[in-house]
Amino acid sequence: RYFARDGRPGLGGNDLFISRLENGKWSLPVNLGYPINSRFDEAGLIVEATRPIAWFSSDRNPGRGKDLFSFELPETMRPSAVSYLKGIITDATDGHSVPSTIRLTDLDSGKLLRALQPEENKGNFLLCLPAGRRYGYQLTAEGYLFVSGNLDLPAGSTDLHPVVEEFRLRRIAPGSTTVLNNLFFATDSWRLLESSAVQLDEMAQFMKLNSGVVMEIIGHTDNTGTAGHNLELSAKRAVAVAEALKSRGIEPWRLSTMGKGATVPVATNETEAGKSLNRRTEFRVKEIRKP
Repeated sequence: RYFARDGRPGLGGNDLFISRLENGKWSLPVNLGYPINSRFDEAGLIVEATRPIAWFSSDRNPGRGKDLFSFELPETMRPSAVSYLKGIITDATDGHSVPSTIRLTDLDSGKLLRALQPEENKGNFLLCLPAGRRYGYQLTAEGYLFVSGNLDLPAGSTDLHPVVEEFRLRRIAPGSTTVLNNLFFATDSWRLLESSAVQLDEMAQFMKLNSGVVMEIIGHTDNTGTAGHNLELSAKRAVAVAEALKSRGIEPWRLSTMGKGATVPVATNETEAGKSLNRRTEFRVKEIRKP
């Protein structure tokens, strides 16, 4: 953040300073120095969105009041790179907008970064996020199966050119399915990685809030390896997820598992991107019992 202050060591009246948020704490303010600051009052620094040009006001020209000045920000003074995610949330059946709870987490640390409530959005949102980090998100709305996903925001995304995602929520009903995009396994293994904890916690929370829902966990692989190996791997991954949910207090009778190997692809196996989509775990509503 940039700010003007008179109470710190400086060149005169109000000087302009920069401080950065690091690990949840603001760093020691740094004076932007001469010739940006002067013995007069400087204030109101604003950085342009599309180029590293900053504007500020100063009364350094006596008799003229405050004037506007601009300069090119040195690399060390520029804001940290940010990207933007624009989300559009709709009902998968009829396409109407669905105000939702939106939770954004840092996948590597598991820390909750942002939570938007339904009253804060009308089925669409725009989030400004630091680039170069892995984010996980989950969207929930009463009566709907949640949607989860992850993204590495590319450098260069701006408020004028954000990453745009459309999320289609399915009502909770037998047969409704969602893909668990934030479950991560070790390569060619059914061992869940620590970065899966956020998704597992959210799954458990969903089941506790919907106590009559019985779920089936379905594992899928790409076509690498033999059919028998893939079938076994997908089945063991589904079981690993079920066991993790049981350890979070979900009753065993509410969970069943199935492995389908590479038999139900959703994309081509000729590309790495397609294989990544085929390696997935699904969460399907098997039945709904009255509490």
